[in-house]
Amino acid sequence: MKKIFQLTLVATLSVASWGGLVVIAESDPTAVTSTVADVVTYDFNDREVGAQDPFSYDFGGILGTYTNVNISGSNNYGGVGMSVYPTAHGTTSYTLSLSEEVNYFGMWWAAGDPGNLLQFYLNDSLVASYSTAAAFAALPDSFKGNFHYIPEVNTNEFYAYLNFHGTDGTVFNKIVFSNSGNSGFESDNHAILKAADPGDGIDVSETPEPSTFALIGSAAIALGILRRRRA
Repeated sequence: MKKIFQLTLVATLSVASWGGLVVIAESDPTAVTSTVADVVTYDFNDREVGAQDPFSYDFGGILGTYTNVNISGSNNYGGVGMSVYPTAHGTTSYTLSLSEEVNYFGMWWAAGDPGNLLQFYLNDSLVASYSTAAAFAALPDSFKGNFHYIPEVNTNEFYAYLNFHGTDGTVFNKIVFSNSGNSGFESDNHAILKAADPGDGIDVSETPEPSTFALIGSAAIALGILRRRRA
């Protein structure tokens, strides 16, 4: 696996210490789906706008159940192909529970906020965490802007397809998506695969040390309030 860009500007700590998670961004800034072979992807286009709790999707024999999700209509911030997408706006967090253990999850990360946090559980045990603040440090400016909204908008925020791989035997069957403040957590095209190996792309695995993350999270709350309230 090659590292195309080095992580800079933020004091870091390997996310492996959180449980063996490697995160690879697709190298194409316009990518909205994973290039990992054989993944099953859910685009949420069968959902209605508004609170959807609970609902399920069959990821190729692995049942995924979403709880506490708000479905948003396409807007400047998210929605591939002008479609609906899940958010954590209006809720503290939402959860995807899986009927089997897996080591891979993918998502199109939209209108990225440094306060977005994903927590990966095996049953009730936390096995890995990922703050998207790490992606801010690793991705170049070519990933800023929503290429899938015409004309291109929101050019100060990151958009990237992120692939999450459990390594060294790390598996999970529950993912919690949360955000600090009211700035939202937009994503789309969730993908699941029972077993997958990391491939080429931009390594955005590393996570800021706790003190650094606390500062970033506080800033994210303030910036989110000033920037907008998302529907």
